[in-house]
Amino acid sequence: MATRYLQEERIENWCRRWLINVNPDKSRALLLARRRVSPDGFVRMFNADIPWSDQVKYLGVILDTKLSFGPHLNYALAKGKMATGMLRSLVCRRSALSIDNKLLLYKSVIRPTMTYASVAWAFAPCKTRMHKLQTFQNKFLRQAFNAPWFVRNNQLHREAKMPTMEKFFRETAERAFSKAEAHPNPLVREAVDYDENDPSRCKRPRMALL
Repeated sequence: MATRYLQEERIENWCRRWLINVNPDKSRALLLARRRVSPDGFVRMFNADIPWSDQVKYLGVILDTKLSFGPHLNYALAKGKMATGMLRSLVCRRSALSIDNKLLLYKSVIRPTMTYASVAWAFAPCKTRMHKLQTFQNKFLRQAFNAPWFVRNNQLHREAKMPTMEKFFRETAERAFSKAEAHPNPLVREAVDYDENDPSRCKRPRMALL
């Protein structure tokens, strides 16, 4: 049914007008729905069928059919682990690097790889996967301070003067939405002009501020 309402011809005309080249072989169609629905028919653009997919990566963010962002959170965690592995000799317990420099590497290299575009997905309902990001940060701080097991995580955060992941996401979202509200482009202002307390079941990025 979804394919009946798609205006493929208008999209093609828009691409031609703005001289945008679309490669159908590298394109994917994603059906967003609350329930699990199997799309019928094909999306056809530039005389080629666009295959349906359960998830797509767009501008570095993995989108799934329910916008749970579960696959992206797993991807973000994997990127954080990879970045830590590449810097292992510098941030491990036996490293001669100072704690301040270890924390600087985390804030400037490791954390940004995990939290890229967090304003778009920090409201994700996958709380278990979100908790894994916090667990990763806890382990890094314990490793950086070479702290024994009985030292509490909140104490490590106080010593490092580092916010929890939840607080970091909230502060990042607040800055982003404040800038958007004052943006000279009216389309940007309209994009964030909604009530985050709306009881609707549809979650939106501003929900991260709740």
